[in-house]
Amino acid sequence: MEWLACDFRLEYNRLVLYLDGKIAGVAHLNPPIQSCNFAVEVDNSALVQIKDVFIRDL
Repeated sequence: MEWLACDFRLEYNRLVLYLDGKIAGVAHLNPPIQSCNFAVEVDNSALVQIKDVFIRDL
């Protein structure tokens, strides 16, 4: 099993997900924000599971 470096960054009015330094998903943050979803494509038909990420302050 190989682990991916996962990084969430808040950029202006969007949340950007980076996997291994590459942009993997973008969620636009327009109020009211309750939840957002990312569709992630990875090489070699691998499984990516990210659960329960909470952002408390923007």
